[in-house]
Amino acid sequence: MGGGDIKLLAAIGAFLGVRSAIYVLFLSPVVSLPFALFAKIFRRAETIPFGPFIALTAAWIFLFGNPTAKVFYF
Repeated sequence: MGGGDIKLLAAIGAFLGVRSAIYVLFLSPVVSLPFALFAKIFRRAETIPFGPFIALTAAWIFLFGNPTAKVFYF
């Protein structure tokens, strides 16, 4: 993660809340894993930007809510 990813997470935390930003931080690698494996297997990219996956996960949480809120009652 670079400096831009941290700034993006700070903006997400300001917009969605700190709890949702933490969920975004932990769910983004899960979302990016299939794409990273595909790129690694077929040698299409040496490095993969992480920001789009952070934004995709934040949009998912914004649109559909926190996936674990009903389980853990935070």
